[in-house]
Amino acid sequence: VNAFNYMAMGSYPYPSGYLVHGDGVLPAYPMRVACQFLDERGLGHLRGDPGDVPLVLLAAMRKAVGVFYNYSKALPCLDPITGDANHTDVVDELWDYLSCTSMPFPSGMDGIQDMFWDEPWNATAYSERCRQVWGVEVRALWPAVMWGGQEVFGHASNIVFSNGGLDPWKVGGVLSSSSKSVVPVLIPEVGHHMDLMFSSQLDPVEVIRARTVERDHIQLWCGEA
Repeated sequence: VNAFNYMAMGSYPYPSGYLVHGDGVLPAYPMRVACQFLDERGLGHLRGDPGDVPLVLLAAMRKAVGVFYNYSKALPCLDPITGDANHTDVVDELWDYLSCTSMPFPSGMDGIQDMFWDEPWNATAYSERCRQVWGVEVRALWPAVMWGGQEVFGHASNIVFSNGGLDPWKVGGVLSSSSKSVVPVLIPEVGHHMDLMFSSQLDPVEVIRARTVERDHIQLWCGEA
């Protein structure tokens, strides 16, 4: 699952090393590259012996997750624990501690609305794991207590919330607002905060427009200060 999460976040229209911490480069829109191994182009030959299907599917999945876990294309044997992308484990640990202490982010899978196995969110099991791993109690309502929840944005001011249309984190983002100075910006066809990256000649026009909105509002707020 982690490979697909990272590849979806890395939905940029050009090769990027951002999500592999500069240690290598993922291809443009890596999720689309991975899916080529799992669609009809990659599995069109499954019409043969039914007994071959499991091995063919396994090989296709290996190639798909290998877009992330073996981005160097140098690993003869793929181990997601020690593959090219194992340095993201440090980031995962930091996020895990943050989630356990102050920013829980419930997520689950059902195998119906997604392509993964059935694993619904289990708050009890999650809380127990946080106790065992970090020795802390989950503060499920802390974001609402600390920042007021999404309802506060009707009374907030001077914020631009940008979200990439292909970023999995979009589901937890602010996509609408009743305040004129709380501005949601949805950037279609890109992943995780591409608008905050350095400019590139390959930037889509939607990203350029998002940066213009952000810059214009910052200049407006500074002028009002």
